[in-house]
Amino acid sequence: HSFDVVLADDASTDETPALLRRVRGALYRRHEANRGFLETCNDAVAAARGAYVVLLNNDTVVLPDWLDALIDTLLPPAS
Repeated sequence: HSFDVVLADDASTDETPALLRRVRGALYRRHEANRGFLETCNDAVAAARGAYVVLLNNDTVVLPDWLDALIDTLLPPAS
């Protein structure tokens, strides 16, 4: 499956903005003032272009093939 990555930054005050801007191929969305978790998620979802959206927190650890497995559960069975 193909996917887009939207990185949402809710006014980080550390090195986060500089690091996230270096992630190639990702869309970086930054709030200059803290707007809260929900508004930041809504902004990221609005920027997404795919048919499905997965929201991950910054401390999420994913396993190999996790995204394909997740999307596969939403698709109809192959005939």
